[in-house]
Amino acid sequence: MPGRFPHPATAPTGGVLRIRGARCHNLRALDLDLPLGRIIGLCGPSGSGKSSLAMDLLAVEGRYRYLLALGLEERAESRHWEEAPVDRIEG
Repeated sequence: MPGRFPHPATAPTGGVLRIRGARCHNLRALDLDLPLGRIIGLCGPSGSGKSSLAMDLLAVEGRYRYLLALGLEERAESRHWEEAPVDRIEG
């Protein structure tokens, strides 16, 4: 479906996704700034929270923001309504 996703050259850049107080599994009060419009990698030893950050925090936040963009009826029918375990996410 052309036009559905922004071309990498037009994706927002220069901003950051600010995560404050992330907590799930091995993440304890993590504060993190991730650049927008950039490809990033998560590195660290086994058990350090890489998957928790990607799947339990960022993916949940993405679903939450998607649901907020839907109409009220679609939101009411959704069974996936959960917020990421953080104090604050901006950006």
